[in-house]
Amino acid sequence: MKAPQCFPDCNASAPARKFFRLVRSPVRGHGTADKDSEEIRPRHVWGDSLRHHPWLAALTLLLLSATPGLAQTRFALSLDPVAFDNSTRDTVGGEGRVTATLNGNTLTLQGAFSGLTSPATAARLGLGLDFAVPGDFFADLSVARAQAGAISGTVTLTSAQLAGLRRRAVMLQIDSVRGTTGSLWGWFEPVTAPADRGR
Repeated sequence: MKAPQCFPDCNASAPARKFFRLVRSPVRGHGTADKDSEEIRPRHVWGDSLRHHPWLAALTLLLLSATPGLAQTRFALSLDPVAFDNSTRDTVGGEGRVTATLNGNTLTLQGAFSGLTSPATAARLGLGLDFAVPGDFFADLSVARAQAGAISGTVTLTSAQLAGLRRRAVMLQIDSVRGTTGSLWGWFEPVTAPADRGR
């Protein structure tokens, strides 16, 4: 028979030996002891909890999916007449509104316009240096070839365009037959939830 292993408490007093036995005893739910030895094998408590409690795994996935970084973000803009002077004041005019949903790096837009002085010919997205600063165009949208109608489109944004959208530097411009350099424009801004407006 194998001689019993002597632990540091072999020569300790009775109270000390009791203390050492308590220290070596597994904590309920956090370890298991081999019946032939006093070695404690730690359990993977979190993994065991997920395995024995499926609702906990489901709750974990729900919390992860609800994080702000994964949630969809909404933006909106109002279309107003572009800047004009005495020579172009009769060629611009109208109004409109466009909403957009950002899911990952995909921006989906829809909206409408009315009141143009001539039929629309194009609708484009542009990126400027800041809010209300015109910039270079990077995407074409679908637009009704009329003085009033719908705008729609789905665009995959680059990292620079995503950053511009978040700092309100992405614009939308509608050109028309008479307003070849723009009739309406506007800049996207984040849509604030009702609960956040009162903060």
